[in-house]
Parts: sequence; C-alpha cells; structure tokens
Amino acid sequence: MATKGAISHTMGYDEVAQTWRALCHDGRKLVGQPYDVQLAGWRTRPEFYGARVADMTGWVDNGFIAPGMDVKPGRPVIDRAKIRRNDFDGDLDVELMLQGDDRPYLRRDKRKRQAGVTLRLQFNFLADVPASVLADYGQWVAELIAGLQGQSFDLQIDVFSDVTMEGRKVSTEIRVKRFGKRSSLKSWGALFSPAGYRMLGFTARMMCCREHGVRCHRSMGASIAPGWDLRFDEEARVLTVACHAHARHFPREMMDGKLAALSI
Repeated sequence: MATKGAISHTMGYDEVAQTWRALCHDGRKLVGQPYDVQLAGWRTRPEFYGARVADMTGWVDNGFIAPGMDVKPGRPVIDRAKIRRNDFDGDLDVELMLQGDDRPYLRRDKRKRQAGVTLRLQFNFLADVPASVLADYGQWVAELIAGLQGQSFDLQIDVFSDVTMEGRKVSTEIRVKRFGKRSSLKSWGALFSPAGYRMLGFTARMMCCREHGVRCHRSMGASIAPGWDLRFDEEARVLTVACHAHARHFPREMMDGKLAALSI
C-alpha cells in the first residue's frame, strides 16, 4: 500500500549489491520499478554510469580497493573503567562482606578501547554531473575510510541520499559497516567505485520505493545536496561528508583542508 509524503528506507550494503547483481545476471525483477530502464543503461552507457557491468560485477564479487590517506591524529583511544575484585583496596561492597567473601573490595581499573566514529557520507548528484566527478569523490571517500581505519577508529559507515520524485522526498541509507564488526574496505568498496552511485545507489532507490509501494521515477529523482562540506559533531562523534548535486569537479584540496582542520 502506497504511503503519502516522504519515504525512507535503511538497508545493508550486501542486500543492495546482491540485488544489483541479480538484476544484471539472474533475471531478477523489481516489480513495479523501472529496473528495466536502468538495466538497459547499465549495459549500454558506461560513460554515464561510470563503468561497464562487467567491471562492476568484478568489484562486487572481488572488492574494490583505494589507497589510504593521512588523517590528523586525534584521540582514537578512550579510557573505560573495568571493575576488579580484591581483598584490600577500593570501594567496600557491603553485601560481599556480609556474605563472607574474602575479596569484598571493588576497584575500577581503566583500560583502553577504540574510539567510535559514525561516518555519514552523502551521495547525491544530478544527471548532468560527469561520471569522472563521482569517481573522484568516491576515491576520496574510500581514502578517508582507509585513513580512519588506519588510525584504529571503530567505524559505523552510512551512505545516505535524498531526492525528490514528483513532489515526494525519497531518502535511502545504506549501512555499510556497523560498530564492532570486522570488515575490510575491499569487501564493500564497490559502493565507492566509479559506478557505485549510479548502479548500486540507484538500485537502493528502487528498493526503497518498492518497500513503500510506490513507483520510482525512471529518472531516479532530483538530488538534494547544497554543497561540499565536512562536519564533525564531537559530542555525538559523527563525521558527516556533504556533497554538491550540481558539481562540475571534486574540490579535493578544499576537502583535504577541512579534514586536516578537524581533530577527530
């Protein structure tokens, strides 16, 4: 049953990647969605979508790797207390003492753990943005992730997109990595490959519309993204990367400068 107003859907990277692969190779259908229009484009317009289907299939199956980059050292390690029982030092636990326990004192010892950072990455570009811009942005994002991982941060990575379709806001979020889960950039790097946005991102958009019982516009909607930016919420420990829907180039120098100014 169709919903009215804005719709949104969160999905995992593997779900999106395997849906795209099944559309291209297994004859899968997204009933009610313009998957056939996109499939034709993926197969015949690599200059617009960023790569050939064969290239993207290889990246989905075997991974896509980008080199790391330097990140300004911050404080990736946070103190966390661990309670230890002993017989002479610390806070007296009366209940343990009354029970005759020979170690009734509790001492809080600090130990180290990885600092967590939620990385929110916006992927929103209009149809007239060259595929080369998407490739440059995807490369920078992959390098950013590799750099943060190299600094031993525990990451949660979410890729989000907001578009309007015939007056309706459609928002997708692809959960790439969860806190505490070990995974490599290679395993989900295809999302940040030259074709990641217009192949996997468009697939996610159709999956969102299907989830809500509405039809995705064949143009995939008009992207909402005001400009390039990099923001870090120190209290929530959320690093947000915003993009420009009308971009004609990726401003690497500016974004590198914004990154260097942060102490994460």
